[in-house]
Amino acid sequence: MATLPSTEPYVVVRLLGPPRGKGRPRTRIVGDFATIYTDKKTRDYENALKAAGIEAMEGKDPLDEPVSVVVHAHLPVPESWSRAKRAAALAGDIWPTGKPDFDNLLKVLDGLNHHPPRFKGDREKRPIIWRDDSQIIACQFMKKYSGTPRLEIVVWRWG
Repeated sequence: MATLPSTEPYVVVRLLGPPRGKGRPRTRIVGDFATIYTDKKTRDYENALKAAGIEAMEGKDPLDEPVSVVVHAHLPVPESWSRAKRAAALAGDIWPTGKPDFDNLLKVLDGLNHHPPRFKGDREKRPIIWRDDSQIIACQFMKKYSGTPRLEIVVWRWG
């Protein structure tokens, strides 16, 4: 028999500011070796999401069970748009079909996996919301324009 998500969300994470998708891995050559790294803007955004997740959890235990998430990306209306076009976007008559794309926005959920390291070289995995995002068994996603740009992630226990 199939189970359904609980009626109340376990946690709601809100990160104010324009949602940002995960950037592509970068490569640099140091001496004879190529290293791959995450760009600073992506690292900063993921760290801000970690902080928002820690604050939203308010001391709750991280989940170690199947979860479902609802992700709402509230994007800013482009400044270059006319007043009428801006009003139409805020009313929901125009939908954001450009960047950031949904898969890159969902990839930033990795930021909710573990706390940032406490010191250089810290390898301890301290979960924030869940042990790993592989626990997500269902996801709903929506992009829309908003006067208050933000990323909202609602996490539900499953069953």
